[in-house]
Amino acid sequence: MLFNCAMNINDLVQKVIPPSTREHREGFSNESILKGLSEDEKYLLEEELIKKLESQVEDKSSIDALIVETLSRVGSSKSMDILFKVLHSGVNNFDKIITAQTIYQLSGDEEMINVAINAFLKIDNKEVDPHYIYTLISAFYRMAKFDTERTTAVVEKYMDHNEYLVSYNAKRALGYI
Repeated sequence: MLFNCAMNINDLVQKVIPPSTREHREGFSNESILKGLSEDEKYLLEEELIKKLESQVEDKSSIDALIVETLSRVGSSKSMDILFKVLHSGVNNFDKIITAQTIYQLSGDEEMINVAINAFLKIDNKEVDPHYIYTLISAFYRMAKFDTERTTAVVEKYMDHNEYLVSYNAKRALGYI
């Protein structure tokens, strides 16, 4: 058991959601920590993560995508209201994809496929973001998590892209290489 009386919920949240810096997040996965939690610990964690996400939405601060992903990993159906608020709070298109994928995974809401595709198509715009290729590449992997014909078809369109990194990662995200 990872969580005990000596560790309070704040310590657990810090272990599961480390600071949003490259040094703390690069290569980080909280899956093994989550697997070691009891149902009671998951419940407490879920409550705290929902509060954190609500605070971020209320403050109109940037959304921590790891919180969204973690709510998905713990199967948080209680987070649906706040996830919809995140989706409609003006988050960037990449965060919309992550949030839509989480809602889809938790509820099977087919409309989230449309939300993700629309957000994805807005990312492919070098006029808005000169570094769009890197966001686009990350978005391929998020879109692949939907595992639907429609999202796969969107990513497949990039498999013959003139930028090698785009083409390569589109194929890789879909498991073709």
